[in-house]
Amino acid sequence: MTRPLQKNLHRSTAAPDGAAPALALQLRMEADAIARADPVPAVMQLLSDTAIGGHHRSDVFAILRELVTNAIDHGLLGLDSTLKATQDGFMEYYRLRDVRLRSLRNGHLTVCITRERAPEPGCDALRIAVTDSGPGFDHAGELVRTAGPNRVYQRGRGRGIAMLRALCEELTYTGTGNTAEVLYRLTPPAA
Repeated sequence: MTRPLQKNLHRSTAAPDGAAPALALQLRMEADAIARADPVPAVMQLLSDTAIGGHHRSDVFAILRELVTNAIDHGLLGLDSTLKATQDGFMEYYRLRDVRLRSLRNGHLTVCITRERAPEPGCDALRIAVTDSGPGFDHAGELVRTAGPNRVYQRGRGRGIAMLRALCEELTYTGTGNTAEVLYRLTPPAA
């Protein structure tokens, strides 16, 4: 019998010498749990209680929501964002999402989050990685297509990458594109 949900939380009070993260969270959900539950609110509650100040919540929520939604919608359910280019297509996208999510029998999603302590005050960061068991995508081509002043967005595609780039210090894809990782700097609130 597989366990549909695995959650590990570790907090450390180690000095900022790079030896141990201030927080490490790993959540793995199997297909049946993904079909029944949204992991983002529970993860946000843990992060709010342990790792982030109130002024970071909306950014971290947007980042986590984008990474998890992309992993599920594109990685596990095989949905194409170009469907959302028209009003009818938008409705069809979410109809297909509902159908495919209810029939999801295989696959998994893993969310790993660490709060990395920095030697300098106010320079801690969250490293968030989301991996799905899907086939991946042409991440190198997508990053080039959506980068710089000549970026090209196909209708319904690429806006999430732009948002992640705007909010995060780093955005990388690894493997076949089925792991997305960001580094979000936890700067202190403006005085």
